[in-house]
Amino acid sequence: TNYLTIQLEQNGSNGHAIGSKVYVYQKDILQYKELYTVRGFQASSEPLLHFAFSQSEPVDSIRVIWPDNQVQNIGQTTLGQKLVIEKKEGLPIYNFRKDTEEANQLFVDRTDSLNFDYTHEEDRYIDFNRQKLMPFQAGDRGPALATGDWNEDGQTDIFLGGSKFKKSQLLIQNDMGFEVVETPAINKDSITEIVSATMHDFNNDQSSDLFVATGGADFFGQSQPLLDALITRENDSVIIRKIPGLYDNASVVRASDIDNDNDLDLFIGNHIVTNDYGNLPNSYILINEAGNFKISTENDFQGIGMITDAVFVDIDTDNDEDILIVGEWMAPKLYINSNGVFELSEAIPDNLNGLWQSVYPFDMDADGDLDFLLGNWGLNSKLVASDSNPLRMYYSDFDNNGQTETIVAYFKNGQYFPSNNFDELSSQLVHLKKKYNTYSEFAGQDVSQIFDKETLDKSKILEVHKLESGFLKNENGRFIFEPFDQYLQMSPLLDFVSFDFNNDGLEEVLAGGNYFGVTPYHGRFDSFPGALINSNGDVTLTPSLGLDLSNKSVRHLKIITFADKPHLIVVNNNDKARVFEIKK
Repeated sequence: TNYLTIQLEQNGSNGHAIGSKVYVYQKDILQYKELYTVRGFQASSEPLLHFAFSQSEPVDSIRVIWPDNQVQNIGQTTLGQKLVIEKKEGLPIYNFRKDTEEANQLFVDRTDSLNFDYTHEEDRYIDFNRQKLMPFQAGDRGPALATGDWNEDGQTDIFLGGSKFKKSQLLIQNDMGFEVVETPAINKDSITEIVSATMHDFNNDQSSDLFVATGGADFFGQSQPLLDALITRENDSVIIRKIPGLYDNASVVRASDIDNDNDLDLFIGNHIVTNDYGNLPNSYILINEAGNFKISTENDFQGIGMITDAVFVDIDTDNDEDILIVGEWMAPKLYINSNGVFELSEAIPDNLNGLWQSVYPFDMDADGDLDFLLGNWGLNSKLVASDSNPLRMYYSDFDNNGQTETIVAYFKNGQYFPSNNFDELSSQLVHLKKKYNTYSEFAGQDVSQIFDKETLDKSKILEVHKLESGFLKNENGRFIFEPFDQYLQMSPLLDFVSFDFNNDGLEEVLAGGNYFGVTPYHGRFDSFPGALINSNGDVTLTPSLGLDLSNKSVRHLKIITFADKPHLIVVNNNDKARVFEIKK
């Protein structure tokens, strides 16, 4: 008898009130359901809502929010019955914002009032049209974000990079908010896709310069739009100087005085080789020589991995900054700076290969030393990996046509099976249509049966051991990996930022993510709403704080100051960027 079945009725074409929301309160327990009858293709259920209870006492109240958002409240109701609720006339409209407005929102959207006008528009290039078996896209990793005082008025300005054939934007802060300032020299160069940028005084002339790293995964070979560039101002003119020889798809640029000569040098991490996913690109250290950048001959970062992010920190406290690098199909790599020369550290275990997307330094366990937050692919996907049975990607020219392919495979019952179905595999590897005449012949075939031993022996195998996001816990200079809470595993985590958001004297970390560049088989990752992580690991999803990042692919989170108040910049891929005041 500890049940309650609710049937909703209203006038009009939607007589069963499909789409209604029902809240049932019993003492300190709330149950919530939405009325939908669809359960699968050509299948449905009765338009009823069933609630079960551990106690036999009557429910205290029921709240029904009808499909038109009108709200109706029902008082105390006994259990063990089917309750028919008919919609009344003249009901008030339910204010969904009221609950969060009453809950001390930390974030208030100021995008329109501050005239923060930037919408990133991704170009129409689709990686899968060129390489059909790529596990996910690589050409949608922008836009770039860089902050600094561009016009030397003491306020933070913002540069946002454009995609291919789309203009970048420079937003100058003023007393009223932000103003878009046209820079013809930069706009003229809009054929490039700027995926990372950093704003500093690189030539020591007491004014801000801009270094932009380009990518997009479309241009190849020695295409001029792939060249990274230093943008400076001289006599009120904007000068763009391309860096010769760097024809790569960059993913990240980071600045640090690597050689301790009082100017800023650069690390440029590159993600992929165009039309050759799985081939490890070269990354570089650029040494600053009086405002001119040259590739370091003392630091070899050739082929170290498919880099997605990097961070400079002085991990060994010797007054020069070391670098931690992350990427896809690789383990995080820590390089220690010794008089301007980087040496690979053994402080991070080797069995941490992941699809790492982001890294951020933060003392997660509040023990006084730096840990590193790592954004990975998450566990809400069809991909499966473990230390003993890693996810694999075979990289080779499987059909001997001079073009490489990748085949992602997962472990099951002692063998590796391709994640692609027969139609997907044979669309790229046409010779498989001759080997398999029917789907039933292909069904159950593992990788060793689909390809002969010689073909597999010549292939390169890349592996993933971890898909969880988490952090590298610093234990006396050595690191162990600790996964995050399950709420942080819904989608790829693409950026972090730390700040004392709740004004308790301690810093928290805000995490953002989601990613859409996958095939329909995987389905886009859009459910992560953002989360606030404190130093003891507690997680608060941010919609309750006034910040809902679901259905947004968040690429950058940045704290700036406007009118002496902290504000959060949220930059999304293929969407409008937003700015939120942080209530203190």
